[in-house]
Amino acid sequence: TAAQKSGRRQRKKWRLKTMLSQKLKSKWWRLNHLYKIKSKQGKIIFFHPNAMQKKHRVESHGYRYGYLVKPRQFGFTTDYAIDMLDNASFYPGASSGIIAHDRETLSKIFAIVKRAYENMPAEFKPVAKYDTRNEYKFVKRYDGLPLDNELYVALKIRGTTIPRLHISEAAFIEDRDELKMGAKQAVPKTGRITEETTGNGMNEFYDDVMAALEKEKSNKMGPQD
Repeated sequence: TAAQKSGRRQRKKWRLKTMLSQKLKSKWWRLNHLYKIKSKQGKIIFFHPNAMQKKHRVESHGYRYGYLVKPRQFGFTTDYAIDMLDNASFYPGASSGIIAHDRETLSKIFAIVKRAYENMPAEFKPVAKYDTRNEYKFVKRYDGLPLDNELYVALKIRGTTIPRLHISEAAFIEDRDELKMGAKQAVPKTGRITEETTGNGMNEFYDDVMAALEKEKSNKMGPQD
């Protein structure tokens, strides 16, 4: 009968909703099923962490500070942008920031965040108060839970507190004093900072990396490093 068919549809809908609710608890599932990026061929595809991104996730787990010196084309900034968007979309108190070394790169990184957000399934998309000035302000999760999270992509960050900071092409940032006194001061001791870059000769970033390597060799690295 029509009533029986309607009942079966409702039960199927409820089972699907329950299944998705369980899957949404898994960050790994969300990363592989909710976000889209532009491929090298210009197609919009689902984001799936590649082998190097997966390896970095395992190796950096538990550390407050990380240096990532790498060749190009591994997509680490994309990985961090998607990961930060996921945190800001699902966890209260998960504001994050990405520092770019120039305005062109800033625009490209924010485009990654914006594309991923705009292509999220509508039923799981957080409510954004604004998305201007290369920044998102998320006020409510998909289920109505208050978030109050901000996700910045900027050249400088000051006057706020963010649990996570990613610095893209850190070796090309000329004013490292501003970086140390500005954006890095915005991250509490319980937060996490990552500096990622291709090589750029022997400069202040190089000195910081070598100092970190010496500390690691002497077995003085701890969870706060």
